[in-house]
Amino acid sequence: MANMIMASSKTIITSSSTPHLHLPPTPKLHKSPQLTPLLTTPLPKPLSLNPTTAFNSLAAILATSLAAAPPSLAEEFEKAQLFDFDLTLPIIAAEFLFLMFALDKLYYSPLGNFMDQRDKEIKNKLSSVKDTSAEVKQLEEQANAVMRAARAEISAALNTMKKETQLEVEKKLAEERKKLEAELQEALAKLEEQKEETIKSLDSQIAALSDGIVKKRLADGSHIYLLYVDDMLIATKSMSDVNSLKEQLKRKFEMKHLGAAKRILGMEIQRDRPAGILYLSQKRYIEQGTVIVEKIFTDENPTNTMTKYIPEIKLKHCLDLIGISSI
Repeated sequence: MANMIMASSKTIITSSSTPHLHLPPTPKLHKSPQLTPLLTTPLPKPLSLNPTTAFNSLAAILATSLAAAPPSLAEEFEKAQLFDFDLTLPIIAAEFLFLMFALDKLYYSPLGNFMDQRDKEIKNKLSSVKDTSAEVKQLEEQANAVMRAARAEISAALNTMKKETQLEVEKKLAEERKKLEAELQEALAKLEEQKEETIKSLDSQIAALSDGIVKKRLADGSHIYLLYVDDMLIATKSMSDVNSLKEQLKRKFEMKHLGAAKRILGMEIQRDRPAGILYLSQKRYIEQGTVIVEKIFTDENPTNTMTKYIPEIKLKHCLDLIGISSI
């Protein structure tokens, strides 16, 4: 700032209240190389710990420097009365305004425009998002409606398929049932035919066997056969005939000897060997009061018998086969 300070020769005009008071001349400053010796003296560094102490030290140093100044510098200080900045201040002001205008046009205005544009875009996006929320809801409703319609169509299609499948299955089942019934009827008819044929063949075999039994008995009158289910009662006048018949039967069938007969057709057999008489008794049934007493007597084989009502028909049938008449 030393090159911008100029001295002035004008004196300071005082007020009218003190006309006779003359102030000492103020030292004026001007560009002079004599200021350099003052600046060459090193100044002590102020203490940074206490600002008040540092300021007092600086003031003391300045007072000492001014007191030790040369007489020429004191004279110059006395001559100086005002500061004159020339054109420096307007130039600096113009530079400041130019820089302010340039920065505003080149930096702050584009930055402000960019920030405004960004805020505007953000607001537009936010508003668009808010606006699209209704569209999103509408799209969701449409999607839900489409899903409901699709589910309804699928359920209807499934029901239709189930009905069609059920009808087809029922038709097939009915056809198969008819086929099975027809096959069953054919099988039953064949079984009936086979049954009739078997019965006819069995009837002929039974008649032949019956004739054979009767013929055996009628050959010499020495054998009597009574057949009942799977048991056989053999009655003869000689045990040798019984044994020979058993041997013949063993050759063709699996036979088991049960010993002397004790019961037949639910009746007990009682023997009177000295008299040569056989008795068929149902004493137990008589004691219980549930029997019917009947007497059967013949000259060839006299027998007293008591029979139940139910097996009487079977016994008579057997007796008729062997030619024994009942009374």
